[in-house]
Formats: sequence, structure tokens, C-alpha cells
Amino acid sequence: MTNEDIKKILVPFDGSNYSKKAAKKAISIAKKFDARISFITVVPSGTNPPPSKILGILTNDKKVQKEFHKTVCAIRIDLKKSLTSIVNDSKKENVAAEYKILEGNTIEKIIEFSKKGKYDLIVIGSHGLTGLVKIQALGSIARAISEIAPCPVLLVRN
Repeated sequence: MTNEDIKKILVPFDGSNYSKKAAKKAISIAKKFDARISFITVVPSGTNPPPSKILGILTNDKKVQKEFHKTVCAIRIDLKKSLTSIVNDSKKENVAAEYKILEGNTIEKIIEFSKKGKYDLIVIGSHGLTGLVKIQALGSIARAISEIAPCPVLLVRN
């Protein structure tokens, strides 16, 4: 690979140790290739809780909706702090970085964002599962991204 191969790196970030390790790896790669990094987080859209059958509660319960909304707001605040911190870490390493918080289906939004932004590489954290557990986790976000991304994907194991 040459310095012209990787100019834009996308890092899906959820605040987990897996995504933090992926972020560090992306910063290292970006530094070597003089690339820019975009960290993105996808949160569920809307403020209504999931269907009542899943949670075993009534979705038209105003108290439940209010608590769900408060929880989503708190998660956004925490994510914003984490994203700001990781962008600052990037800048300390002289790597240009930004973050975005998107709403919707996680896999769809990551793929859509990577296509629109014409990213050269996606760096994403993975649990690194093996054997039967790996087969059972076929629906994981990292796995799905690696299968349908429009560019190369680096899975970073913890």
C-alpha cells in the first residue's frame, strides 16, 4: 500500500473497549498514511421504546416513554464526551479527525455513510469470537459491515 491508498478512514464507535481499541489502531494507520478519520456513532432513531412485546411493557405508557427519552439523551451525552475525547487523542497525534452521531439502523447507517463519504478503509472493533459462538453471532455489526462494506474493512480484536 502507498500513501495514496488510504486517505479517509471510517471508525464506527460505540464507546466499548472494542471500539476504543479500533480507534487507537485507526489513529496509528492514519498517522502512517497521512489520512483523515471520521468517527461515527449510530443511535436508535426516535424516542419511543421498542415494541411492547420485546420489553413486556405498554408503549403508550407516558412514564415509560419519558424514561426511555431520558435514557437516550443520557447516552447521547456520554457518547459525545467519548467521541470528543477520541478526536482530541487523534489531534494530539497530528491526525485530522471528526465525529458524527447518526440516527437509525446501525448497519444501514454505517454502510450509507461509508458510501457517501467514499472512505478508503473502515476500522471496526470485533469481539474476536471463535467456534460455535462465532456461528451464533452471525448477525454481529462488525461481521455484517465486513461482508457488505464498499471498501476494505479491518476488524480489530480485543
